[in-house]
Amino acid sequence: SGASPRERRALLPAREAMRPTPTLSPGDDAAKAVRVMGEGALPFVPVVSEEGLVGTVSREDIARAMRLRALEQEERRQRERPAKHGWFGRRREQHP
Repeated sequence: SGASPRERRALLPAREAMRPTPTLSPGDDAAKAVRVMGEGALPFVPVVSEEGLVGTVSREDIARAMRLRALEQEERRQRERPAKHGWFGRRREQHP
C-alpha cells in the first residue's frame, strides 16, 4: 500500500499495539498493589473481579487509605484510653 509508516501506525488495531496489563483482585492487599505498580511503572492498576472491572487503585489512593486508617486507630485509642484528665487536659478535681 502507499500509506506512510505514520499512516500505517494510525490504522494499527489497538489489540496489536497493546501490552497486557497486570490486574488486582478486590481481596489483594496494598503491598501487592504497590509492588505491581512498581514492577510495571504503572500510575494505577485495574481491580477486577469475576464479574469484570471493579475500579482502579493508585499510590495516592493507598496513601489516603493508610492516613485515614491511622486517624481512625488513633481516635479509637483515645476513646478506649481511661480518662485521666478532664476537658482540655486539665486534671479532674478529686472530690471526697
